[in-house]
Amino acid sequence: MCFNDVINSDNNILDKLELFKNKVVDGHAPNINGKSLQTYVCAGIENDHECITFDEVYEKLRAGLKILIREGSAAKNLKSIVNGMLKHNLPIEEFMFCTDDKHLDDIEKQGHIRWNIKCAIDLGMEPIRAIKVATYNSARAYGLKRIGAIGAGYKADIVVLNDLEKMEVDSVYKDGNLVKEEMFSNYNYDIKDKELLNTVKFKYINKEKIQLKVSEKNYVMEIVPYQILTNKLYESLPCVEGYFIPSEEYSKLCVVERHRMTGNIAIAPLKGFGIKNGAIATTVAHDSHNIIVAGDNDDDIIVAINYLKEIQGGYVIVSNGKVLAHLSLQVAGLISTLTAKEVQETTDNMLEIARKMGVPKYVDPFITLSFMALPVVPQIRLTDLGLFDVEEFKFI
Repeated sequence: MCFNDVINSDNNILDKLELFKNKVVDGHAPNINGKSLQTYVCAGIENDHECITFDEVYEKLRAGLKILIREGSAAKNLKSIVNGMLKHNLPIEEFMFCTDDKHLDDIEKQGHIRWNIKCAIDLGMEPIRAIKVATYNSARAYGLKRIGAIGAGYKADIVVLNDLEKMEVDSVYKDGNLVKEEMFSNYNYDIKDKELLNTVKFKYINKEKIQLKVSEKNYVMEIVPYQILTNKLYESLPCVEGYFIPSEEYSKLCVVERHRMTGNIAIAPLKGFGIKNGAIATTVAHDSHNIIVAGDNDDDIIVAINYLKEIQGGYVIVSNGKVLAHLSLQVAGLISTLTAKEVQETTDNMLEIARKMGVPKYVDPFITLSFMALPVVPQIRLTDLGLFDVEEFKFI
């Protein structure tokens, strides 16, 4: 993921790549092109899932990369890529599908990779070709033998459809056995390593800790609709006595270190999140998974941060000082001990609340927020150490 280190031939990265030179090395190359892309591919990278436009896809194909077509809860790139494939009549052998984070409620309503297949068919791709992209191509790309197709000698992992074009699923077989609902009824989640249940560690925070002193103009992180990319802006901000005051246009974004009690807290203005009269926080914040929170007032931001310590991780929505809803992620602050149905119902309710609080439909209030801390996706990100310029690869 540290594409900048790969391109600049960092010895530590090259040593790691050497260890896995006989394995499939997945890529992460957002906005990488030209000589930088050629250098990146020369390091042994085999694929990329960060393509947004067809032009980007075409250049990466020519450089020798396989392309994972992404369609998830936050990043939605399938339409532009598949339309380009169809327009230029490209062969499908170098393509696969992926989601790159998808909520359980979206999976419940749409399906997982099944949804990617259906969307491709709806855009005009032949059903058999779309299914091949999802199955056979993926298996071959990762060197997985005897899966990805139906045939003699292959594992009997089979999805039976009622309608090929609508991708309506009739039944599923795993190793030749029919998958039944009752198989999931005896759910038991026993965590043996109790340390995994105590990973949110920081001193309780007050409003003094999240003040941001501003100048006449300041760097602003702007969300790109339906993407996990951000724009780097330089704008005047609302302020009182020299300190940033969040508004409907500019949310306050905070990242709080939660693993080693360092006390690190970073603050930045975030444009495009849209939340009104509240705050949303989570311990899922790629890839360091500190606490990340966005809100339009300090009181709710503080309540949200401190509440995540009380429940030892999860999602939380706060308004007027009260917790409106939360999802506990007790295992390392990342995994729930609830059933999939319980998680789906909870997140579905939380998404509805977030929409009512002003978060626009082109922003996933949890997944998009979690990516705002990932310092390898352009243009700028917020880590617990401060605002980071991904393209310049340095802190601002």
